[in-house]
This record gives sequence, C-alpha cells and structure tokens, in this order.
Amino acid sequence: MGLKAWRQPVDVAPMKVPPLDERLAPEFKLALARFDLTRLELDPNAGYGVASDGRIVYLNPAWFHVAEQSHATRSLAGWGIGRNALEAFGPLRQRYEALFAKARESGQPLQQLYSCRTGLQRRDFMMRVLPLGGDFVLVHNTLIECTPETEASFNLSADYVSRDGLIVACANCRRVKHQGHAERWDWVPALLSDVARIAPLDRPVSHSVCEPCLGFYYPPL
Repeated sequence: MGLKAWRQPVDVAPMKVPPLDERLAPEFKLALARFDLTRLELDPNAGYGVASDGRIVYLNPAWFHVAEQSHATRSLAGWGIGRNALEAFGPLRQRYEALFAKARESGQPLQQLYSCRTGLQRRDFMMRVLPLGGDFVLVHNTLIECTPETEASFNLSADYVSRDGLIVACANCRRVKHQGHAERWDWVPALLSDVARIAPLDRPVSHSVCEPCLGFYYPPL
C-alpha cells in the first residue's frame, strides 16, 4: 500500500461517554468503597480500573476526553469494560503487567512517568497505580507538563517505511524509526495526525520503544 493510499483522512465522530453502568463492573464497585465515586466521575484526569487478569473494570469520563485530545478516538473506540487493558501497551505490555502486579502484591501505590505527544504539544503524564486489595488496582493518570512542540519535524517519506511496508513508531514518545539509520527516531507530526484518522486495519504502523525512552522512562522495576 502506498503512502498516499493510507494517508487519506477518514472522518472520526467524537467519543461519547457511555452511562456509568456500562463503564463500571459490579465487582469493581465494591473495591471502590474507600473512594468517592462522584469525585472520580468528575475528576479531569483519566482513571480506570484493572483486574488481576488484565480486564478493564472501570473507565471514568475523563478517560474518553483525554483519548479524544490525544487523537486516539478511532483506535480506542472499541475499548470498554471486559477488554484486556494490557493490549493497549503494545511492546511495553510486560512492563505494565509487572507494575500492576507489584502494586497488588505489595499493597503500595506505584508511579510510572510516560510521554504522550500530539501534533502540537509535548505532554508528560504521571501514572499512579493504586492497589485496592484483592484483585484490583485503580490507575490514575495526571498531566504534569505540557509544552508547545519545538522538536525539529520531518516530512513523511519512504525513509520511514520498512521493506515489509511497515512504519515503526515508539509506543511512548511517538517518534518514528528512520529505516536508513538503526538508532535514528524522528518526529513526524503528519504521521501522528494521519494515524488518528484512518481505520486501524488499514494503517501499516507497528510499535516499538526507542532507545532514549527505554532508558529514561522504563529502567528496570
């Protein structure tokens, strides 16, 4: 598939927040007994509950709003309670699976810094993993820094397409791997905005983690 073909935009409807009974599993409601559910529902920061088997058991309204701001409306449209949250982390799945397990087993809250960039902004979030006892954790994501994007940007070209026709993006910072240089990852904002607007099955994008993100954001637990 050529670059022109997969870059054609597709209209994306705004994400709608489902009613609470479609976002909260009954078993997780009991685990939230120590929390004020009303405050969680009004919290501007994205929060979600995860069971020990990875199932999503709660999504607060802010989760949908943040997804829309991150241009992830289409790719996250099929997510809801019962879906395995770990699928969203791609090559970082084992890292987050271990993080959630460590919080449950230790009974202590843990934190993970991560990056999520849009076409115009650099954003760093702090994830807090709060153990609720038993099989559940509450994951809360707070925006801690948001600055205008100043990194040199590159135009999308065949230099970023592998022989297999794939484009490799960092699952953390969203930079794109340059196929002519093994350790080069570039900021290609056009790709970021286009990926958000095309059907998931049509986009030849694979994910990895660039070396700077692996060392800075994801040292050994």
